[in-house]
Amino acid sequence: MMKKHRSLWVIIFVYLLANAVIFVFSLYLTGGNFVYALDDPYIHMSMANNLLNHGHWAINQMDFTSASSSPLWVLIISGTYFFSGVNTAIPLILNILFQILSIIIVYYILKNYGISKYLIPFIFAFVFITPLPAILFTGMEHSAQVVFALLFVFYGIKLITANDKKDENFKLLLLFTPVFTALRYEDMIPVLIICVLLLARRKFLYALLILLPGLLPIVIYGLLSTSHGWMAVPNTILLKSTPPDYSVTGLVRFSFKAFSNITEPHLFVVLIICSFLYVFNFKREKSFWDGKQIFLLVVALSILINMSLIEYHQNGAFYRYEAYLMALGTIAISVCVYDLIPGFLALLRVKNNSKYVVLILLLIVLSPLVIRAFTAFGIPHATREYYVQQYQMAQFVKLYGKDMNVALNDIGMVGYYSNNKVIDLWGVGNIEVAKQRLNGTFSTSSIAGLTRKENIRLAILYETWFEAYGGFPSSWKKLAEWTMTDYNYFLGHSTVSIYSTNPAEEIYLKEKLKEFSLQLPRTVICKLY
Repeated sequence: MMKKHRSLWVIIFVYLLANAVIFVFSLYLTGGNFVYALDDPYIHMSMANNLLNHGHWAINQMDFTSASSSPLWVLIISGTYFFSGVNTAIPLILNILFQILSIIIVYYILKNYGISKYLIPFIFAFVFITPLPAILFTGMEHSAQVVFALLFVFYGIKLITANDKKDENFKLLLLFTPVFTALRYEDMIPVLIICVLLLARRKFLYALLILLPGLLPIVIYGLLSTSHGWMAVPNTILLKSTPPDYSVTGLVRFSFKAFSNITEPHLFVVLIICSFLYVFNFKREKSFWDGKQIFLLVVALSILINMSLIEYHQNGAFYRYEAYLMALGTIAISVCVYDLIPGFLALLRVKNNSKYVVLILLLIVLSPLVIRAFTAFGIPHATREYYVQQYQMAQFVKLYGKDMNVALNDIGMVGYYSNNKVIDLWGVGNIEVAKQRLNGTFSTSSIAGLTRKENIRLAILYETWFEAYGGFPSSWKKLAEWTMTDYNYFLGHSTVSIYSTNPAEEIYLKEKLKEFSLQLPRTVICKLY
């Protein structure tokens, strides 16, 4: 068995070895403390813990919080916690398992398309261009999303191209679809594309029966959320994506944002290659309904639509928001390029200087993908940054917060490590702030009102994030600043400011901040006021 699939085992071994090196180096930079490369996974873990132990879909000390754009990922973590207990390592372990599964799936997809040679370079391209090592240490749902994107698109193409009206692939697709959309809302994009192609093939019933389970998780969550006074869509999606407002200014802004995202070098390269191969295959008399052509079409349309809706430059830290698109694109290109390799190798054997021009141009075109493959080298530094700032914030609140309600703009680590009620002034975990940010009414007075309503007694925030809204209430007393002196690549800001909102607790908090400053990492400067 191992000999038969030797290339697969070699790839898995190298994958595990690469991640082990990153893991050890990260632990070295954080003094042996395992820290994820983002604050977001701690939101999921906090919600999973609260769901398991208190029955609430929320950050701690709350009844409901629509703070996750992946309802299924929270359920998976919570279900795992039921057997393992609450454990910081669980998202990492789940990501490893899903990523190994994705490698196995890619192996069999390539085999299904008749690829027998070059499996190792093709799968390595998938691993490092997606990039799996980078999204592994974010501890989020994107590894699972890649798995179900591969399964959904692969079996969706089979269903589209099948001539038999009773296709067994439909049953598998029916199973994968609700899981796919429950993992990430933007997964509805490839679902809709597949359904439209099914309609074009006059497979109307299949299209309807795929669309309905795809919508089901979104509808169920929307009903649950609105029943608790929140919006139908999670705050994370509302605050990070912007459909056009159909005014001239709104359409111009939307178009510019879409163009900026689509022309991110790595995405643009995949889009251009898919488009070139699509046209090239037509000239080779490939049918519109050829499986490879549909694969290229689904990838290209998914990139165009998905990137038009996303808000973040570079599509999230470590490119996590479009990792599934890069995974699909890498495999679609691989299955189409495979037939062209003999001709390319023959070109290289020609004794002509033109081949060097071709190679140089190819390297230039592919350079964004090569650079993307090295994204994982940033993981250790990211974990270090979150350790010296966010982790220290969480430890201070846990030790000295005295059950204070705490205002934050990054709620993950503090919410996970402490039992304090956390109030999100950026809106991801607070419906009032989210609505006011979306309608443009968020201001200093909003913060003051929320301080009174939620009995906020301690605030740990990035000042610069709130300057556009008028800053913090004058009644707040600034007690300290922690400034990370290492170069900041991933945090929202190098300096976090600490405020007291209750004069009666200022002396206590000042004393504790002075005491805690002695245990801050050496690269953090503590300025007391």
